[in-house]
Amino acid sequence: MGCGQEPSPLTYKQGDILSLPVKRQFETVQMEPALADTLEPIEVKPGAAVSMVTAELVARDNKFILKPLPKEARRLGKRRPDGSLLWRKPYIFGSPSLHVIVDTLKQHGFSSLKVEESEQGAIIHLVKEDSLIQVDGTSTHIKCDNEDVRLRLRDVMLRCLKQL
Repeated sequence: MGCGQEPSPLTYKQGDILSLPVKRQFETVQMEPALADTLEPIEVKPGAAVSMVTAELVARDNKFILKPLPKEARRLGKRRPDGSLLWRKPYIFGSPSLHVIVDTLKQHGFSSLKVEESEQGAIIHLVKEDSLIQVDGTSTHIKCDNEDVRLRLRDVMLRCLKQL
């Protein structure tokens, strides 16, 4: 049995940045069928789907298996300090289309809309509410002086995005 050469000791001071001789590698993880049956994948783009997983990772003999949580752990869930149960936080993603935004705004009572499209994105002017929504490929900005209207616009925009 041969033993590889051990790296020399590292000397360092407080605050130094170290470069460690560690090799990264990927591992295969198996999933029990009972856990796989509970998954609800959502397609984020053609050919790619994601799903939220909460499971127990069992590592034995360099083999990794995801198992469903024990019933008592699932029953407990996450709780606030006062004992009330926390709801699962949704993960929001995607870029809504301009047509979906305009249709959703109209469904929620915003009728006086002017849409200006450009190469960078679009600006939706809500004339009656004196507000602007700027939408580009990576971000959305709501400019509004009335806090109640801003919150309604935020909720409409969140409805236009996909959630996990």
